[in-house]
Amino acid sequence: MNCAGPKGKLAGHLHLPEANGAAAAAGVLVAGTWTSVKGRMADRYAEELTRRGFAVLSFDFTGHGESEGTPRDYEPPA
Repeated sequence: MNCAGPKGKLAGHLHLPEANGAAAAAGVLVAGTWTSVKGRMADRYAEELTRRGFAVLSFDFTGHGESEGTPRDYEPPA
């Protein structure tokens, strides 16, 4: 899943629980640490929340992982 914004596309994964009839699932947005990428941290939390019945969106911050933006993989020392 990609979503265009003012600084480029953000890459994310949408995790959906197994269909449960007509029941709607509560949604959760999972953000990892600033320099972490979704596949290393956020997706792990998302998978567990999905098993518990939540619809979950995990994503990479601008300039990290599969998301667009510059500078790339920069963590300010301050």
